[in-house]
Amino acid sequence: MRSRVLFAAALLLALAMQAPISGAADSIGEVEKELSSTLMEMESVRGELDRLEELAAFPRATGIRIEIHRKETAAAPVRSRLLVQGTVEDEREWSAGDRESFSGRISIPLVIQLPWLPGAYPARLELFHPSWKTPVAAEFRLQVRTGEIGTVRLTLVQSPRKTAPSLLQAEEPAR
Repeated sequence: MRSRVLFAAALLLALAMQAPISGAADSIGEVEKELSSTLMEMESVRGELDRLEELAAFPRATGIRIEIHRKETAAAPVRSRLLVQGTVEDEREWSAGDRESFSGRISIPLVIQLPWLPGAYPARLELFHPSWKTPVAAEFRLQVRTGEIGTVRLTLVQSPRKTAPSLLQAEEPAR
């Protein structure tokens, strides 16, 4: 981009140098004025090119990431459903490998990652398992900013007195 500006400057300077020079004292003053106005025009063109470069830049990813962590002996969900503003946005069945990694000694979280528009949205995540009578659900607020991935961390906790676990939102560290 800078090479184009320099090329344009050299071209304008060459055109200015080709102007007929009638008197030495008058022509130097006129050339200085012409050069000054040319430089001002170049600065305005450079500013406009920089603005266009910013507009044409590729936007950074914007989306949501929901992590489901396990605590203690909670069974891995077989299926999940994400509702945003009451509409089903994502529904998936977790593979045997995902469930095994989630239930292993070193638990790897289940992750839902989707592209999303910036804003704040009410959301609900439902998890299903054949041994649970009703789906386990958590309601939370998705907060998505331009160029960022909004992350929500949930923890699946098995209560010793209940047959179905609870899904709790993890506390976010203070920034």
